[in-house]
Amino acid sequence: MTTAKLNTILVVDDDSRVLAMLDDLLSEDYNTLLASSGKEAISFVSRNSDTAVVVMDIKMREMDGLSAAREIKKINPDVPIIFHTGYPGDYDEDKIDEKEKPFDFVLKGEAVSRLRRSIRNAVESFRFKRDGILLASHAEVTYGIIGRSKPMQEIYRQIRKASSSDCKVMIFGETGTGKELVARAIHSDSERKDKRLAILNCNHKSPDLIESELFGHTKGAFTGAISDRLGLFEFAHGGVVFLDEIADLDITSQAKLLRVIETGEFQRLGSPELRCVDIRVLCATNKDLEKMVTDGIFRDDLYFRLDGVRITLPPLRDRREDI
Repeated sequence: MTTAKLNTILVVDDDSRVLAMLDDLLSEDYNTLLASSGKEAISFVSRNSDTAVVVMDIKMREMDGLSAAREIKKINPDVPIIFHTGYPGDYDEDKIDEKEKPFDFVLKGEAVSRLRRSIRNAVESFRFKRDGILLASHAEVTYGIIGRSKPMQEIYRQIRKASSSDCKVMIFGETGTGKELVARAIHSDSERKDKRLAILNCNHKSPDLIESELFGHTKGAFTGAISDRLGLFEFAHGGVVFLDEIADLDITSQAKLLRVIETGEFQRLGSPELRCVDIRVLCATNKDLEKMVTDGIFRDDLYFRLDGVRITLPPLRDRREDI
């Protein structure tokens, strides 16, 4: 779906002078379609499913805008409708808002910026909905995340938001809700997608093993260290490290992880040499980290550093329509 199509707006008014004025006002920024009656507007929407916004007069001959809006919503319930009327005293805006639920209600004669702003917001709203549907389909195919329910649509939007920046992400959710799939989705759609994604489950691992896994070690650093080993941070330099079950990280490892996040520097186990790394950190947990911070089990400064974008995955029992 092209941006041009998503910029298509339908202007409906039975006054040809108003149509010409609005066409002149809006055509520079949008692909405008013009309709001189409610019936013509309904026909346009039935043929153009990608119409992003309908700007419609209410008081028109034959069919008024309210009746036309109801029919348009039957054809495309997602299209935002802005009522643009010159007879405010003839209609009860509160009742219209309650019954018809238009995107906005703009009076003719108000500042042009008011109508422009309303249309701009409506176009963005329409894009947001359409992108969510497309992303849901993409997620099912590409990430293995199944679900088209409203809660999952919101998760896909959050994934897209997290993918568009380099911020840290904390993924919350019960075991089995797909936290690793979300982390993979964020990585796959981010600017770091061509770099490595390294994954470590912190659950039930000793501090020495965690440190070795994350930062690597030198030969002889501990019993069984028969050669140098590359840690996940070096392995995924320029990419992403996903720490699953971050709440299980011991206090010592938390301090060392904090240093890497703050300075980009770390040391291999058994080596005094400082190494630099460029890494994006994603984390996940099924526990209440805020309570753990209050209880002194999890460092508050590390929690502050990791707490960027929050994504909370709903369990399947809360979205039964996805079963």
